[in-house]
Amino acid sequence: MSESGREGQSRPKKGKPSSTPTRKRTGALPITISILFIAAIAVTGFSQVWTDILWFNQLGFARVLWTQWIASALMALTMGLLTALAVWLSMRFAYRARPLRVPSHDERAMEVYQRAIEPMRRVLAWLVPLGVGLFVGFTQAMPHWREILLAFNSSAFGVKDPQWGLDVSFYIFILPLLRTLIRLLVSITVTAAIFSVGTHYLYGGITFAPRFTVTRSARVQLTIFAAIYCLAQAVNFWLQRYSLLFDASGRFDGATYTDVHANIPAKTIWQLLVW
Repeated sequence: MSESGREGQSRPKKGKPSSTPTRKRTGALPITISILFIAAIAVTGFSQVWTDILWFNQLGFARVLWTQWIASALMALTMGLLTALAVWLSMRFAYRARPLRVPSHDERAMEVYQRAIEPMRRVLAWLVPLGVGLFVGFTQAMPHWREILLAFNSSAFGVKDPQWGLDVSFYIFILPLLRTLIRLLVSITVTAAIFSVGTHYLYGGITFAPRFTVTRSARVQLTIFAAIYCLAQAVNFWLQRYSLLFDASGRFDGATYTDVHANIPAKTIWQLLVW
């Protein structure tokens, strides 16, 4: 074979450019920055924790530090699990009670989001409550470790207050925990109600177009949340009567003449009305 023929065979044939898309590689800089940021947070947190451990060990009060941390963790986990359970139940009930009818204009617009969520709905049904529960637990319950420790280590003072005839230790050890539990109950109720409304709206239980409609299942669920919220507020008004005895917002500490003869009866009336 001649050299010209060999050259013709070796030449690449010109054809159409390849249609295979080339993947654009992600730069290493964003990944490096993310890793450094996480490492900086971890090192800062660990240094703070280690400093506290060394400090309390030096003073001989390491047990105090560990007791605080254990109480904070238990409060956060308990609150987180209760919140996650409430959110999961509210979302599950709202999904199972979704209406099966011809979708309205507003519901057709939400079908896009339903189709996007459906492939990962089962995973989100667990991840969302757990994530919300942990967030609420660590932000709402963890700072109240003192109340739980005071209640579990309470002791009688042997002195009764002149208004209710209760031992003074009730106002120091028990009352702060009761008021904290009521606030946490309200937080759980409001959080579960928000996700319930969102799930009902996503699946057509609550619509705004062409007119505002709420299904019977959605009304029942939201009524239960409203009843729990009102019950918690009634208990809160009942506890506020005792809090007036050591109120320090006025010119004098403790219950004044106005508190005893006006504010305490008013809170009792409010309690009965809300109840």
